[in-house]
Amino acid sequence: MNCITQQQALDALKAFQEAHQHDLNDCNTNDCLTFKDGRERPRWSYKGINQPLYRWVMIAKTGTVETGDFVVARHTCDNPKCFSPDHIIRGTRADNNGDRAWKHYYK
Repeated sequence: MNCITQQQALDALKAFQEAHQHDLNDCNTNDCLTFKDGRERPRWSYKGINQPLYRWVMIAKTGTVETGDFVVARHTCDNPKCFSPDHIIRGTRADNNGDRAWKHYYK
């Protein structure tokens, strides 16, 4: 089984920051960190592995993810463009779907 290690994620984020440090946005209203690429869910490719930025952050923050693990990065801020480490938590698809259902129900 393949995996993305925590060190690979840290290296990928360092390379991203070096390449795009002038293209990052700090949102003043909710402390989100976003990238000015216009995509709904910005991605970064590092050494042949292409992942959403928030997933690289989640792996760097919480540890190695095995391919096939049903691990997702959840946004506590509800901003799919955000990849602030303070806003990303590790979870399952069921957790993510539960969050979506709860937020929809209580809006």
